[in-house]
Amino acid sequence: YTIVATRKVADKKILLADPAAVSINSASILRYPKDMSGNRKLFLDEGEAFFDVTHNELLPFVVQTRSGMQTQDLGTAFSVKAYRALPTEKVTVLQGQVKVVDSFHNYGILLKGQGADINVRKGTGISLAVDSTEVNGWVRGQVMLNNVSFLELAVELENTFGVTVRFRNEELKKCR
Repeated sequence: YTIVATRKVADKKILLADPAAVSINSASILRYPKDMSGNRKLFLDEGEAFFDVTHNELLPFVVQTRSGMQTQDLGTAFSVKAYRALPTEKVTVLQGQVKVVDSFHNYGILLKGQGADINVRKGTGISLAVDSTEVNGWVRGQVMLNNVSFLELAVELENTFGVTVRFRNEELKKCR
């Protein structure tokens, strides 16, 4: 496998041989096969990445997170967010559609403009309409947050600007 890791306050763009374009957000770790001719399964071990994929029905492009959630392209551009500090993993579809599953659940097919928040600790997920340009603003160097928890805000500030956020009151992490 090839491993690409980004530090806080740094992101990276790569072009895979298959030829998917991948933008990797700060504080992220992505693993993928050195030879993708027979295997297009990638592992997002930490962080967030945006994938612009050329669909191949015979050889699906799959992104798996540390919790086992898998996002399979059905001809699309999508992002996956899976930071360890957050209780949810997120999938957002910018173009096309994806299928989202884990070992126990089929969360369904998401279309352009849809997203899913999967609570990996509870094994529950919700689908919602999203402004994909807002969610993927980091790809263009923008931080755009709307109706997120203070914990998600703290993770975003730490990764994007390299600051440390501490909570004196743990309950504040849940506030939106």
